[in-house]
Parts: sequence; C-alpha cells; structure tokens
Amino acid sequence: MKIKSIAYLCALFAALSASAETLYWVDTKTFNSTFNQNSGRNLLDTEKSSEEGNDNYNWATSFTVDADGKPTYTYADSVAAPTIETDVVIDYSQNAFEYQMAGSLSLTGDQIFSAKSLTITGCNNNWVMFNLESSSAIQIAEDLTYNDNVYVRFTTGNLSIGGDVYNNNTVGYNNLLFGAGGASLTSFSAENVYLNHNNAVITFSVGRAATTYDQAAGVIRGVIDFGANTGRVQFAKMADFEQFLKVGGLRGTAGTVTTEAVEGVNYTLVLTNPANQTFSGAVANAEGSSVNIVMDGSATQVLSGENSFSGYIQMENGTLLVRTAEGSAHGKLTLNGGRFGAVGNAAVSSAEFNGGGFIFADNDKFLSGAGVDLISIAGEFSKVGADKIAIDFNGLDASGLIGNTYDLITAGSLSGMSSEVDADEYFDAENLLNAIADFEWNGNTLQVTFGAVPEPAEAAAFFGLAALALCVAARRRRG
Repeated sequence: MKIKSIAYLCALFAALSASAETLYWVDTKTFNSTFNQNSGRNLLDTEKSSEEGNDNYNWATSFTVDADGKPTYTYADSVAAPTIETDVVIDYSQNAFEYQMAGSLSLTGDQIFSAKSLTITGCNNNWVMFNLESSSAIQIAEDLTYNDNVYVRFTTGNLSIGGDVYNNNTVGYNNLLFGAGGASLTSFSAENVYLNHNNAVITFSVGRAATTYDQAAGVIRGVIDFGANTGRVQFAKMADFEQFLKVGGLRGTAGTVTTEAVEGVNYTLVLTNPANQTFSGAVANAEGSSVNIVMDGSATQVLSGENSFSGYIQMENGTLLVRTAEGSAHGKLTLNGGRFGAVGNAAVSSAEFNGGGFIFADNDKFLSGAGVDLISIAGEFSKVGADKIAIDFNGLDASGLIGNTYDLITAGSLSGMSSEVDADEYFDAENLLNAIADFEWNGNTLQVTFGAVPEPAEAAAFFGLAALALCVAARRRRG
C-alpha cells in the first residue's frame, strides 16, 4: 500500500528511543520570532548551536517522551551530519511558539546534503525553509514524507528524491512548495507524488532555464496520484519564463492541477506515460495564466474531468483523450504524432496537422446510437504534413452501422485542405472492423459514413478496373 500512515509516525514517536540510523534536526535557532528567513543553521553543521543557553547539537540520536507526548532529545558527544544511510526527521512539536516565520535550513555554494529518507512533521504551524543556492543539492535516496502543521518551502537549488513524495497534510492553509515565492528550483526529480488528503497542496516552480519540453528540469518518473482526494497541484509564476514538468501520468478520481491564483503563470505539463492512466479531476488555470500539455508518452492519458485549461496542446507520441468543460476551450492543438481524441467533447482554438491523427475511442457511443465524441476547432484547421490524417476508430466493429453518418470534427476554416475536394484525399481510416469509412465534408465539418465491405468478386472487379486504369494512364504518358 503506497499511502504512508500517519499512525506510523505516532508509533515512532511513542518509542522510548530511536535507531542510531535516525537523526533528528532539533536546533531551536532554526525557528525564531524575528521573522528572519536567514537566521537558521547549515544542514551540514554538526557543531553545537551558538544560541545562548542552548547546548544542543543540530542532530539528535534518540529521544524520550513525557506524559503529554512531547519528546526530549538525547545528544551524543559528537554527531556527524546525515549520510545516504540516515533517516532524517524534522519535528518541532516540542517548541512552544507557533504561527511564526521560520529561519532557514541552508546549504551554500555547491554543498550536497544526503539522507536515506526525510520526514517533516509536527512543526507547530511554522514554516520550514530549505534555503539552497542554485548549485547546492539535497539528495534523498528513498521517500520524502510531509505531514501536518507545517508550511515547507525549498527555495532553490537541486532536489533529488529517489523514492516517492507523500503529502499527508490535513490542514487547509499549509502547503509543500518546490520553488515558488519568486524562486525556482534548479532541478527536481522524484518517483511518484501522492496527495493523500483533501487539503494536500503541492506547488511547483522548477527549471527556469528550460526552453523546450524535452529539456524539462522537473521530472516525476511515475505518476501524480490524487486517489479520491480533492487535493491540488499548482504551478507558480516565475517572471516570464515557460516552465516544464515531466510526469509519467496523472491518476485519480478527484483533485485539481492548476496555477497559483495570479496572472502570468505559463507552465507546461509534459505527459510521458509508459502506462495508461485516467484522471477525472480537473486541469485548469487562473485567469491570465495558462497550463499547457505536451503528450509524449507511449501509452494513453485520459483527462475525463471538467478541464478548462487555456494553454496549448501538443501531441508528439501516445494517446491523449480530453474532456473540455462546458463554455471553455483550450489553446492551439498541434499534431506532430500520436493520437488526440475527446471524452464527450474537446474544444480547441485552432489545430495544425504535421503528423499523427485523431482517435474516436468510445466504441459504445457508436454502437448505442449516442453519437460520437466530437472534436471542435473554433478557428483554422491547418494541414501542413504531407501524409494523410489518421482517423483511428479504436477497433470499432461497424458491421451494424452501415449507412450511418457521423460528425467527427468541426472547424471554423480550413487551410491546406478544401471542402470542395473529396475528404478521402486528406483522411485515412485505421482500426475499423467489418466496414469501410467514406469521409466527406459538410461545410467545414468532417463526416464519416460507414459502408459495407465489398464482396470478394466485387473487390476483384474493382481492383481489376483500377489496374486497367493505371495501365491506360501509363500508356498515355509513354505516348
């Protein structure tokens, strides 16, 4: 089971002592009442705190708890900084103050902080600031787990997580920020990201230097998984840069992917699905901002919620199926490869074909007489690529639909195509069983009529006539 139980942490803190492989960051100077974000300690520092009256090292090796469940930490005579074999816990539940700005847990220059895992919990409604410089790095070999009562921000630098990110936050005003606040992580990577509560929020601002989708400095190798939770992944503004985050898919029955509630955010979600995923939450953006989608996977991503994002859609590989919220429209659709389709209805401002095609994936709609998942292009539908545009029927057995006509794609205008020319010149049916597809224009609407497959004798006669016509044409050219 992927969800990290908060009960596990409670059991951990109820123990009389902790393993020597676990270290606890406990320097009280990290939090202070001066609202100075630069007042904290370096994560690699193993000396005693310089704060008056505090003889604690930054790193504790064990603890006991009193009747109220508050821990008292134990310090060795000398404590080394964590290594890749160390589980690290940051917990400030023993501090009396709350709702104050934290100092920072810092790294400078090209310093690297390593740990086996990182758990942030019980931080008493304060901020935990990881204040890195652009070339410094935090390397977590396994998981990063984020729990209640803490506002966490990694300001910049490189954050590498070998395992998963678990957001278990239940407090609505808290947030886990990778970048943001006018800063951007240099790079970010993790396996999967899990939002395990309705109040779980994660903000991304990663990789201002990337200029194209394949250079994305933010990489989630697996999925962003909302489960059934209405949590939120949001993208932060970073000047006028387009930012890119590669994700192996979106999964969940609820939740939102969006931008911060400010204008000027331009963030591109690059879907690299190696396996089929369905997300029935919503992809959206604030007014004046945009979320874009590039599909560059080998499998299928279904976005079946009420999606209102206004950015562009770019198809490179794989299959993307999108439902557009009523009254909304996405930006330009660019087809360079793969298959694009609708769930109910997909609406875009314009479309350009260079390769690939469209897919009509819901066979049940055809067979039940419910129509088709229409693709609406408000403006120009432009054919640039020389190949025919693929219309993929996803294995539809149309033997019972002979003679039926369906609208497939509507457009405001055509470029590189003419509604005066037989639409079969531009479109080619794929994955259609027991029928043939006759494409035709009705104004700027592409329609398909299913016809019966010719009997063998009729087919032979047809191909014989076609061969004869080719021979006659060849003789005329030689003459």
